Amino acid sequence: MSSIMFLATEWGEAKGGANALNQDLVTHCGLASGGKYRISCAVIDATPDSIEKARENGVELISLREKAGASSFENEESEKILAFLEKDKKRCDFVVGHDIFTGPVAVALARRSKGKCGIFIHSKYASYKAAQDRGEAGNSLKKEAVQEQIVKEADFVFGVGPLLTDAAHDMDGSETKKRRRRIKNFIPGIPDISTHRLGWGVSAMCFGRFDDERNEIVKQPHLAIAGYCKFAKELSASTHDPALIIVGLSGDLEKRNAQNARIEALVGEYYDGAIPVKGIEFLPREIAWERLKRSHFSLMLSWREGFGLVGWEAIAAGVPLLMSEQAGLCRHLSEKHSQLKGLYRSIPIRGWYDGLNDGDVSAVADALRKMYGEEEQLRSNARFLRAQLRSRYSWKRQAKRFMRMLDSKVFRFGPAEIRKRAG
Repeated sequence: MSSIMFLATEWGEAKGGANALNQDLVTHCGLASGGKYRISCAVIDATPDSIEKARENGVELISLREKAGASSFENEESEKILAFLEKDKKRCDFVVGHDIFTGPVAVALARRSKGKCGIFIHSKYASYKAAQDRGEAGNSLKKEAVQEQIVKEADFVFGVGPLLTDAAHDMDGSETKKRRRRIKNFIPGIPDISTHRLGWGVSAMCFGRFDDERNEIVKQPHLAIAGYCKFAKELSASTHDPALIIVGLSGDLEKRNAQNARIEALVGEYYDGAIPVKGIEFLPREIAWERLKRSHFSLMLSWREGFGLVGWEAIAAGVPLLMSEQAGLCRHLSEKHSQLKGLYRSIPIRGWYDGLNDGDVSAVADALRKMYGEEEQLRSNARFLRAQLRSRYSWKRQAKRFMRMLDSKVFRFGPAEIRKRAG
């Protein structure tokens, strides 16, 4: 039985988009396989409930802390993982890792088990890690070197969206067609989120990983606050009921209190009076989605964004989206779905290392002002955009596409499989 083993740090979205994408992809690969292929995923920790639920979806979920005594994918811990996984080579026809987090172990395991290795690229470290690691440039260079090495060694490289696919080509540097063909553009499945009928008001939501200053530099939640407050200042609060929610602050109470103090200072700077701007910690996706679909607008204003899963989720919920032009999602839509361009809004974000770029703040406020003036049409457009993309990018379809990209002769589905049997 042909098999795919995925390696991830966590099972679920708790530690970021890479793990959320991994769980969705693995689950739908298991469902698509229908028992014909062996689908497994090794993570550091997996609860009994998670293991059972994964099994119901056709996935063998492995807890490495329990089975191999490993607490990470780094250094000597990786040898414990490799020694454990090598015991059952049937698991290793294809090994799939995620960027620098599990990529090195995935490459090593595939080589030892004579299998093939696939690596997902979730970020281009050369683009923004230097900004995050200011004063510690050596950290950024080390991460870039590891990323470049696994890109060159893997049998398949999956860039999450066009920006990261281009980044993988740049890191590989090869000009031969055979080498370039192993680097593939992967678009995540669009989540299944129901829509919600909205009432009066002008609420907005910005969500993502805002748990520390390093992520804030890139994700720009403070820009969302400043731009929204600047826009709302021109409205009558009693008439338009403005409200903004920021989801994804630190889980540490002391850090979150400091972040909320900064939010209050921004509101005082950009809005004349009291306005409901709530900053809350990370929420499970299903709960965040309930808040999202009740919002009039969604904001994804990252200075750099490899793809932009939170923007993808806003589209899935039928919520009008304002995003940065630098996002891989924006480029994907403009290149592959140019006929849908008027159904969402994008602006360039210049960013700044310390504080906010005044031009960005004004651009966000201006964009929201225009969106508010066309709210009814925008909501209709957002619903149409959702319908168009859901039909093409369901997780069921994207999981099958991924498996065919690994080996179209091994992984066959539907009519293609029937034709083979008939022949």
